[in-house]
Amino acid sequence: MSSTMKMLRKIYQQSDKKSVVTELIALRPISPVDTAESHPFQTVFEDTNPPPEPVDQFAPYLSRKLTLKRNERIEKLKAKMQQAKPTFVLTGSNAMAPDDEVSQTQSAIVRPNLERKNDIYNNLTTRALQKHIKMEQCFDKIVSQSSSMPLPRLFETVLQTYFLAEKVLFYHDVSSVKVLYCPSTTTYCSHGQCLVGYCQFARQILNIPCASRHIAYDAKEEYANCPPDAHVLVFPLYDGSTHVKAVIEVVRNSASPAFNDDDEKFVEYLQEKCKIYSRWLFQPILDDSFAADLMHTCRLRQFVESISDKLTKLFSCHDAEIWMYNKTKEQVFEYKPDADEPVQIPANDSGIPGFALRKEIPVSCISCRVHSAYNQKADGNGDYSVLAMPVRDPDSPVIYALVLRGKRVLQFFTDYDEKILSRVTSYVISALVSAEIVEKNHLALEESLRQQKRLRSLLEVAETLAGQLRMDVLIPNIMTRACDLVKADRCSLFLVNDTHDKLQMSFGAGLKTTIEIPINAGIVGWTATKGEILNIKDAYDDPRFNRGTDLATGYRTLTILSVPIFDDKRGIRGVTEMINKLDGVFTEEDEKLIQIFNVFCGISIENARLYRASLDLTMQLHSFRDISASLSQSQTIKKLLEEIIKNTRTVIGAVYADFYISENGQIQFAPFVQDEDIDETSKKEQMKKEGKSEEDALGVKRAIIARLMQGGAEYDAEEKKEEEIRNQKIQKSVNLKESILDNNEKDYEKNMMIVPILSSDRVVLGAVVMRWKKTMKPFTHDDLKLLESYSVFLSLSLERFKLKNIAQLGSLEVETQNVMTNDERTLSILPAKLAMTDEERGALLLRNFEATDWKGIALFKVIFNVFDYFGLLKKYKIPNQVMFSFLYEMRDSYNPVFYHNWTHAVDVTQFMSHALVIANLREFFTQQEILVLLTACICHDANHDGFSNSYNLKAQTPLGILFKNQSVMETHHCSVSISVLTHEESNIFNIFDDDTLAGIWQLFIDLIMATDMAKHFDILDAIKAQMLAGHSWKEDPEFRRLFMCLLIKAADISNCVREFQTADRWCDVLCEEFFKQGDLERAQGMEYSSPMNDREHLDKAKSQIGFYKSVCLPLFELLAEIEPAFQVFVDNCKNNLAQWMQRAEAKEAEEKKRKEEEEEKKKKEAELKAVEEAQKKDMEEMDRQKKQREEAKKKQRY
Repeated sequence: MSSTMKMLRKIYQQSDKKSVVTELIALRPISPVDTAESHPFQTVFEDTNPPPEPVDQFAPYLSRKLTLKRNERIEKLKAKMQQAKPTFVLTGSNAMAPDDEVSQTQSAIVRPNLERKNDIYNNLTTRALQKHIKMEQCFDKIVSQSSSMPLPRLFETVLQTYFLAEKVLFYHDVSSVKVLYCPSTTTYCSHGQCLVGYCQFARQILNIPCASRHIAYDAKEEYANCPPDAHVLVFPLYDGSTHVKAVIEVVRNSASPAFNDDDEKFVEYLQEKCKIYSRWLFQPILDDSFAADLMHTCRLRQFVESISDKLTKLFSCHDAEIWMYNKTKEQVFEYKPDADEPVQIPANDSGIPGFALRKEIPVSCISCRVHSAYNQKADGNGDYSVLAMPVRDPDSPVIYALVLRGKRVLQFFTDYDEKILSRVTSYVISALVSAEIVEKNHLALEESLRQQKRLRSLLEVAETLAGQLRMDVLIPNIMTRACDLVKADRCSLFLVNDTHDKLQMSFGAGLKTTIEIPINAGIVGWTATKGEILNIKDAYDDPRFNRGTDLATGYRTLTILSVPIFDDKRGIRGVTEMINKLDGVFTEEDEKLIQIFNVFCGISIENARLYRASLDLTMQLHSFRDISASLSQSQTIKKLLEEIIKNTRTVIGAVYADFYISENGQIQFAPFVQDEDIDETSKKEQMKKEGKSEEDALGVKRAIIARLMQGGAEYDAEEKKEEEIRNQKIQKSVNLKESILDNNEKDYEKNMMIVPILSSDRVVLGAVVMRWKKTMKPFTHDDLKLLESYSVFLSLSLERFKLKNIAQLGSLEVETQNVMTNDERTLSILPAKLAMTDEERGALLLRNFEATDWKGIALFKVIFNVFDYFGLLKKYKIPNQVMFSFLYEMRDSYNPVFYHNWTHAVDVTQFMSHALVIANLREFFTQQEILVLLTACICHDANHDGFSNSYNLKAQTPLGILFKNQSVMETHHCSVSISVLTHEESNIFNIFDDDTLAGIWQLFIDLIMATDMAKHFDILDAIKAQMLAGHSWKEDPEFRRLFMCLLIKAADISNCVREFQTADRWCDVLCEEFFKQGDLERAQGMEYSSPMNDREHLDKAKSQIGFYKSVCLPLFELLAEIEPAFQVFVDNCKNNLAQWMQRAEAKEAEEKKRKEEEEEKKKKEAELKAVEEAQKKDMEEMDRQKKQREEAKKKQRY
């Protein structure tokens, strides 16, 4: 009771506050936009409670004036009450009381009674005034907070305080679906059901002392909010048109007093106030900035996608669609994000949107499936709500509609949703019309640019033909431009062969292999024989089209444009076939353009053919001259044979050339000399790897070179079978001492020529094999005669040398001989075979360098060129033999682990050189310091076993025991490297005296020890201290040393600042190394030394985010702070970090979706199980009843 008194006292103390009812208009956000004047579209929604008209600038002053007048009326009312008080005080007149004693006695008796009556009257009037003020204050609270608080929660909070109730529930009346909905409890009931439904239907105040006694009370539905013994006060709220807008249910427990007449009077007061101000109170709040945001001009696709996203967020629904209906043509269209124009929908399949458009009425329903116009194609499964709002254009027969589907929070859309949608629909459609205009203008601009591009392409082709005679370059270039010109997906070029009986494909985009067809076969054959253009709209409808290629490749040919190519004598030279126009069918303009193109093609093909013939003849002459010169020089037999084989292969135009030597009368089937066309084999390698990995042609070439240098690679079963067949044919040629010409009609790669090499006395010395002609044509007899001519040079060479006396050299010596001559060994100049091309040299010092593209001896080539770039070989007189020996020994010291291997060492060395160049540090570092920096990079992970320092210490490995309490692996790297560098044959520091050498060793060891991640933060802190002290690394020796340590640390983790694809690949191999250590730790029963070692639970993206933020980014930011030129590293590190974060977010979203699907699956399984159990119980009950009936029948019989 004390709490009640406190609340009443608080209300009484606030009675002097001004009412804010008259300032309601100023509190509500009023839109200044006049829909009728801003656009012509008219919504079909009929609002029974429309918002008020916009107010002018004097509204706040008017509101205050009304408030003052109201307060004056209250004061006058108080004054009148004081004046109207009845007075019963009697005077002492003699006329009234002749007897003084009697009069005095009567006066003494009457006066107290009259004073008591006056006090009672005063109390009653004061109490009525206080109640009125209390009601005003209550409504003032509702009004003052209506713009900042949701209306249901506001009513519930204020009325709960006013009524001192246990609970107050605010139910919206959703008239479109005939439902009353309470947002605070998310419960709802239909019209006429429960107490609130009855109140809405009866339109009267219900004061129920005991809830369960009312006929409409439903204990099952209302027990949670309204107990059976509770006191209940239920009343509706109306708008200005007396429509029920809401129903409020006030609940008190049975221990509290029941509702009285005063409470009902307040309800009547509240109803009247809400009716007066309903146009302000019961209006949804819509920010004008949202309407402005809808009016942004953009292209149609972007607009549809953007507006759909905005509407789904505004209305909290699953989908938002835009539909259109043309009344004249009776056509229905839908705007979709993936279409540049509205997509026509059959009228019978337009569903609920089509119904709303044709009837021009809004549609709102809880479930699509229950609507008469429901169509599964347009409306989906129908288990969700839908709201359609049409809008008409009075100036055209077009009607638009916005359709919302699947309300997320509720099962239906509310009246507020309908009002908001009716307001924004006109804005959306106006913006849609603007977007359609923008789209049309943009398409027109694109068409204009396309025409300009076509004319420009014709000029470019003419310029290209004027200076290009190589057909292998010319034809792909022209055909690619032709595809772009007519917007074709693919194109092919067929040329007539020399015998004029076949068409050979010279260019075929999309095909892995070329084909050869009869000259009268198919569509191109018809064009070649008739000399006429074929423009086919549907290839499968043309009987001349051969579907075999589509079946073999899985490609679907639709449209074809086949145009003949004529020579200068009007003879058919070939056919150009354009396939699948990207934006429709080929036009007459396309035919004319390709005809012009074919004129250029015919001229260029003839010129290229003549040019090629002259080149072939010149090549043969030069080849004979070179071979003759080689015979007169003193060189090894193998090198001589290689030159002869290479020249022979080049002249004949073969891809592969092999020479087999004969020993003791037997052919050795392991090729003694091999040569191949790397360009052609790289293409084959790429086609094999298609769909698995993307490897550039240069990387494939290097892989092939490495395979050749290593003596070949393993063959799969099919290649072994082919090799056996080839060996049988070689043996046959040797036995018969005759040449063999063997062409395979099905596979041109298996075409071969075999010529035995005979001595002057016809003793077999070996055999030469040419395979796979580059032109994809069969070998001819002229090719065989040419090969027999070259075999004479092979015979002469073999007879001059004694093959059996060739000394078998060690691996180091062999590799040295392969890369440098004897004269180059003692020189300090880059060996010719290790020199890079200008293109390779230019890419050597770039940040996007890919160390994994360089294999075998090519990695030596990288380091040799880096040392040569900085002039270290020449400066410190390091002989090539010593440098090569040093690299050879260091390469062998590295273990074949996943990450810390020889390739990683070369990668770190290259990045160090890149850093020196990009910041121009070679101007500040001495060449001696650069030598030590690069050498430390080469040696920094020597003999790394793939395990971390912490593992070696925990597992008590020999290294962990030997180098305990220090950097285990880094100390071991120093030990291994020093042992190599102190050997005389690999000592690149041999030129330095002892004093200088001591400083070199100290710096060398410091740099390698700095790569220990345990010292990472100590080094960073030491550098920061130097910077705070104002020191410069260029002057302070200690700061200089620390700066070099920071550089090698940056090079060691340089993957994080390279391109993201490179960083991702290096991260994969590093994780594999961590996983290997983690597997070993788990097998030994040890705890993981790092979370990254856990193969099963590692999140690669999240681990990289932590590593970048804590290690990489601070390091490179400090590096950029010292030298601003390194800011590019910071930028790329941040870019890579952003991509890792995107991956992590995508993975989290995918995981969340997976869990939701699993939960949904479990839920469905549980429901299915419950149904099965219910069915099982029903069957058991039926069996039990059946048995009872049978027993009853038996009893009746007896």
